[in-house]
Amino acid sequence: MAKCIGSALMAMTLVTLVGCSTLQKGTAVVQPVTVVLKAVDAKAHGGDIRYEVGDGKDNIGFWTDVADYVTWDFELTAPGVYEVEVEFACDADQGGSTYAVKVGQSQIPGTVPATGDWTTFEKAFLGTMTLTQTGPQKLTVVSLTKAKQAVMNLKAITLRPR
Repeated sequence: MAKCIGSALMAMTLVTLVGCSTLQKGTAVVQPVTVVLKAVDAKAHGGDIRYEVGDGKDNIGFWTDVADYVTWDFELTAPGVYEVEVEFACDADQGGSTYAVKVGQSQIPGTVPATGDWTTFEKAFLGTMTLTQTGPQKLTVVSLTKAKQAVMNLKAITLRPR
């Protein structure tokens, strides 16, 4: 029977990992951990897209060009199936843009609904992603279509072990 030998909150350069190891027959086994990728740690690629802070914002904003995208580097400690959660805001009349979250060959598409304004953030379950390789990873969020003025304000992406 597996026994949890401790839990850890590890702050890495670009990601927060939360999890624990187990002890099975004297051997430490690394369990999948929750990965939280925050806007402040993202790298924005493109023209106007950038990190915004203050006045209710802590997000990637000015996502006005469909060619712009965002990346995070993170460490995956264990392979597994991960639930993907997106935290975003979108003005009342600006919903409908589409996007995709990618890690390696895995990709999950989504549609941005209006949340009321650019600082009313909501969390949404996007789907599950099977990640088979451990070690350094890159998560990318790309815009597939832009419905109106901007794609969304993106606050965080969470990968949660299933």
